[in-house]
Amino acid sequence: AFDLSAEDPGIVERYGKGTEKLTADGPWKRLDQFLMARRLVEAGARLTVVAPECEPTLAALGTVEAREWRPADLDRTPPVSLVVAATGLPAVDEAVADAAAARGTWCLRVDGRGTVAVPSVVDLDGIVVALSTGAPALTRRLREHLEGLLGPEWGAAAAVLTALRADPSVREALAGRPAADRRAAWHAAVDVALAGGDAAATRAALLARPRLDR
Repeated sequence: AFDLSAEDPGIVERYGKGTEKLTADGPWKRLDQFLMARRLVEAGARLTVVAPECEPTLAALGTVEAREWRPADLDRTPPVSLVVAATGLPAVDEAVADAAAARGTWCLRVDGRGTVAVPSVVDLDGIVVALSTGAPALTRRLREHLEGLLGPEWGAAAAVLTALRADPSVREALAGRPAADRRAAWHAAVDVALAGGDAAATRAALLARPRLDR
């Protein structure tokens, strides 16, 4: 549910990215996280939001109890599997986390101090890199740095190489080769794919027999 690479690009664009800027009375508004919440619901999770106010996009995904939080909210049937403390009020988030810990329930805090962490993600159409440093500002900086370093050729190469790896004829052709030979063949294929080679060129590099030293 946290991997948006399989989602329809039009839906991802419609939700947008939002902002990670903290507001005066609450945490950032990451619109893509609303999409993640929707995907959790589609995967079978049941969502209950306890808050005086709730974004309509999030409210549409589950049940909203428009009031202040109280510890008894964690005493439900069926048991609560995951608590998200995202009030932006440190004292309230701390109380939620303490109540979750007392019940042995995982707690995700947006300030990064909970028992569960959702990594920042670099998504390149086939390559998903999850990042977590323990310092949200550093994680965001690292994600931005990697997004600047990794161009579209990496996603294209991943698509070509993944298809080749799943091809039974490729597996059969490589099966009889020594392990070192197979590794060298895959390294050669990666070089061709990253250089912009298409599926045919990458396959040819992968299956080419090494020349014997004379």
